[in-house]
Amino acid sequence: MLKVLMAKKVGMTRIYDGDEAVPVTVVESPDCVLVRKRTVNGRPSVQIGFEISDKLNKPQEGQFTSVGVKPRRILKEFIVSDDSALLELDEGTEINTDIFEEGELVDVSGQTKGRGFQGVMKRWNFSGGPSSHGGRFGRRTGSIGNAADPSRVYPNKKMPGQYGNDNQTVENLKIMKVVAEENLILISGSVPGAEDGLLIIRNARKGEN
Repeated sequence: MLKVLMAKKVGMTRIYDGDEAVPVTVVESPDCVLVRKRTVNGRPSVQIGFEISDKLNKPQEGQFTSVGVKPRRILKEFIVSDDSALLELDEGTEINTDIFEEGELVDVSGQTKGRGFQGVMKRWNFSGGPSSHGGRFGRRTGSIGNAADPSRVYPNKKMPGQYGNDNQTVENLKIMKVVAEENLILISGSVPGAEDGLLIIRNARKGEN
């Protein structure tokens, strides 16, 4: 991994690429900072802080004040490549959106919206059964197992349960525009999570930049 940036999701809009309207997600990264560089198991890593906060305890604040930056609410560590541009930055340096370029492909990770306990129609897009003329099936799951052979339910059976509220990564999204003076990035397509949700943007591992 060469580049990484923490940001928050602002919302969606569209821009025009020639005559074509392209839906884009607007993300903002106003206060992302490089807190520390170190080596983990022989590999270089960086600790990045995001979102200024005054509600940390003294040990937590000390990690930031030791490098002369305001405390951040979120602190995450990432393993990077030996030739990563982040290793050239000094500790305490802000990481701006201009580390990415227009046309570059990125992987965006975030936490999806939590939808609670859901049935199979919403969770797995089942079609359901007839709901008229006494069908008595409606939105229910239906049969889940087999009879005498093999007399069990197979693993990973699609069943009702918790839907959403998990980490998801969308790969190979194209950066349509970088507004460095406002710390904004416009990314083609949609990304996981609700507005104001935390996003982690990395250079794409697959595909060509």
